Amino acid sequence: MKLSRKKLITTVVFLILSILLIAALISQITTQDLLRLAARLTIGQIALLCGLYLITTFFRAVRLAYIVQDRHYAALTAITGIHAFLNHILPFRMGELTLPILIKAFTPKGIVAGSVSLLIMRLYDVASIALLMLLSLGLAYTEIDSQLGTAMILALALVGVGLATGFCFLPWFLKTACRVLARLARLAGQKGQRLAQRIDLAAGQIDAQWHALSFRQRYLVLPGTSLVIQLSIYTFFYLTMTYMGIDIGFFKNMLASSGELVTGLLPINMIGSFGTLEAGWAAGYILCGIAPVDAIATGFIVHGMILLSGFLISAAGAVYLLFARKHKKSNHE
Repeated sequence: MKLSRKKLITTVVFLILSILLIAALISQITTQDLLRLAARLTIGQIALLCGLYLITTFFRAVRLAYIVQDRHYAALTAITGIHAFLNHILPFRMGELTLPILIKAFTPKGIVAGSVSLLIMRLYDVASIALLMLLSLGLAYTEIDSQLGTAMILALALVGVGLATGFCFLPWFLKTACRVLARLARLAGQKGQRLAQRIDLAAGQIDAQWHALSFRQRYLVLPGTSLVIQLSIYTFFYLTMTYMGIDIGFFKNMLASSGELVTGLLPINMIGSFGTLEAGWAAGYILCGIAPVDAIATGFIVHGMILLSGFLISAAGAVYLLFARKHKKSNHE
């Protein structure tokens, strides 16, 4: 009961914070600000942006295919599309949990493989975002405050050291965590023994999945696909902004929109990505010289474009997965 009460209190607190954050952002703009910018987007441009988002989803599927050693690209594209969309609408990062569940439900792989895949994907996401932020910062350094630029370079350097450590010692970290959990489970008696056996089995699967990746896959294919994914996302952001009449250059726009990607990786989302996405987006663009009203309003519009694209892709993906499963069952019968 105490645990449930704590969870309830935590949920209510984060819900209130999310509502306050969204309210604070909305209070800075008017409906006319949103309509003024959104009206500049044409149907053709919206369709192009949805297509670009689909390309991003496909490259996410290609990366996932190498991680899980499964080349069913259509199913994996559907899975990554649904996962990305749910990540934007489910509260408290619960959307992340849907990837291993979807992998278990619609591929031959288990939930452990899905969980490890998620961890590996996020490591490569952070690395690619940090690298591209560093590149954009170097190219746009003269256009931003020098002290801010220096602070960002130092922060990115620290992230780089942490990532290098994570990649070098990832198997050791995971196996050590599993050993600790297994030992703690064994203290709980017979039920704990069964749980410990499952943890030991999971540890073996984690180690096998990581070592199944070849040197070329770890250091060429996965970094390459991760960079393509992030570049396509940055292109999505840049085109959306230019279509709304705000063009600060591709690399400066890349630096500004990184605020959205960074908040998307942090475990702070409250009601889906509502509020946190707009806050990260607005902060990045305000720091890069965009008027606060336009920075906040474009954040809501870009979020709307992400949700529209994600909904269309995930809906089509869900239909495909269910149809493929039904077709497979009928063939077996």
